[in-house]
Amino acid sequence: MQLIHVTPLSEAAEDCKLEIVEELLSAGAIIGGPKTESNALAKACDSRQHIVIELLLEALSGTEYEAEIRSEALSAAMKGGNDDIACLLLEHGTSSSFEMLRQARSAGVLEAVKMMVDEGIDINEDDGNDAPLLQVAASHSRQDVVHFLIERGASFTLHSAKYGSPLIAALEGTMAPFLRSWSQPESCRSLAKQLPLPSLEPLSNPLIIGGGKKKQDKPGYKEVSQCEQIVRSLFDTGAEMDTTIRNFGNALHLASYMGSEFIVRQLLKRMEDVNIFGGYFESPLIAALKGDHPTIVRLLLGRGIEVNRSAPEHGFALHYACAHGSKKLIQILLDHGADINAYDEKHGSALASALALAALPPISPTEEQCAKVELLLRHEPKVQIRECDLLAAVSWTESANYTTFRSRLVNTLIEHGKTAKFTAKIREALDENFQYECDKDLRELFYRLERRDT
Repeated sequence: MQLIHVTPLSEAAEDCKLEIVEELLSAGAIIGGPKTESNALAKACDSRQHIVIELLLEALSGTEYEAEIRSEALSAAMKGGNDDIACLLLEHGTSSSFEMLRQARSAGVLEAVKMMVDEGIDINEDDGNDAPLLQVAASHSRQDVVHFLIERGASFTLHSAKYGSPLIAALEGTMAPFLRSWSQPESCRSLAKQLPLPSLEPLSNPLIIGGGKKKQDKPGYKEVSQCEQIVRSLFDTGAEMDTTIRNFGNALHLASYMGSEFIVRQLLKRMEDVNIFGGYFESPLIAALKGDHPTIVRLLLGRGIEVNRSAPEHGFALHYACAHGSKKLIQILLDHGADINAYDEKHGSALASALALAALPPISPTEEQCAKVELLLRHEPKVQIRECDLLAAVSWTESANYTTFRSRLVNTLIEHGKTAKFTAKIREALDENFQYECDKDLRELFYRLERRDT
């Protein structure tokens, strides 16, 4: 059977042409059903025209496919967030179900949620989809719906492998679209796309974030504020702390990257051990550094998070800050006991991390990058100079504008680097990188190191 995709009645209903709708109904036009994919009532709901909707409901009464057509229309109203239209359909006898309640809760149509709950639907019912009402409302940042469900006795303890606890659901739901941004590493985007949040499907193109105006990798004030309100409601009404490690870590990892001082403080008050590593962020401290939140970094360090513990993927916190963070973050870590000489084979040293980013051609080092290197060198003679540091210095950008800084840098490394040795790797790097007139001074500095060691 060939389906009719568009009917004159559905077009008239969508365009809110009341007189044409009346004429077509008088002529026996079909509102919807198995012979057409075009539901005129659903189209009218999209247009939010009460008078057209009421006319169609009257004509639909007692027809063969009334229940199916009403159900489709109610679903369309809730997906569009049209609370008044959803309530209108319910008031005119459209039957609700647990599935409809889940859609209403996700869309945030609070009045429709209230009407369906008042009809007697159990908000703690297991619908077989691993989607407790409270978790999904929290994950969609529907604070008013969350508050209503809590008041009506929604359970905090219903298990959900997909959503976790209501606390985790609120944090993951807030962060998901930003963790899917193209500015994030591919590994991060892949994990974020695994989050079971149907409402985020329009954001499958991560370039379209925040209303499509620009790409973002961190939530703004509005998103953070909504999440804070939900977390406040959960804790104020007895929700327990959840430290379960999921794809991105636990609640503290997510809140630290988000940058919410309120949520982080609430979590720290309820956590016995803040040194729980795991997930994409590995450490809450790394998460705060990634989010560029100095206040959160201080809070975590003040609570006793380990500053010199190396994470398998991100390395030491100081190394990460040197490579990707600001001078301010580096200073905070050093003030709280970060080991400037911490080293491992995978991530190298803090100094090499600071040098390496500026050495990537064709980018010239910024003032901030130079300032970070100088900050580390001010810790002489404490800081040890290793082969990886000299190799990073050799690879420093070839821009003549930075010859003076480069010369001073390498001279400092050689003069004060008692542990530095001229190696075959350095000789190879010299031959490969120093080919320009402005590099003569640097070649001479390294030859001094070679003569010293021979």
